[in-house]
Amino acid sequence: MPTKAPVNLWTSAGHAGDYLGRADSIPNRGEGESTLLEFIPAKTQRVLDLGTGDGRLLALVKAASTAKLEAVAVDFSPAMLSAAGERFAGDSSITIVNHNLDHPYRFWASSMLSCPASRFIICTRKEARALYGDLRLA
Repeated sequence: MPTKAPVNLWTSAGHAGDYLGRADSIPNRGEGESTLLEFIPAKTQRVLDLGTGDGRLLALVKAASTAKLEAVAVDFSPAMLSAAGERFAGDSSITIVNHNLDHPYRFWASSMLSCPASRFIICTRKEARALYGDLRLA
């Protein structure tokens, strides 16, 4: 019997909207974000945010950076991309990319990055290189 491919609910505007409606009330979210920010150097200049969602984490990273920060925000959910677009409207330092990470993506192969950031992938430079063979960190 053939197996069905898993359904990713993030493509549903209802699912994404429900999440965004309750995101600020998720227990320990602020503490988790603060902890993550402690690991990102203040002088970070280039960030790759995988699964950016509405860009909340990237906005926090940008606010905490003492350098002129440029970033690539990657997501595939239309609702989340729209929310990130609204958050970063007029901010030319943020490039928002529509891409499903189930498929290879080589944007970062031509970009030098200071830091990968993601709610889903928190790793060291060595681990990042193992996960993304073509990722070059400054």
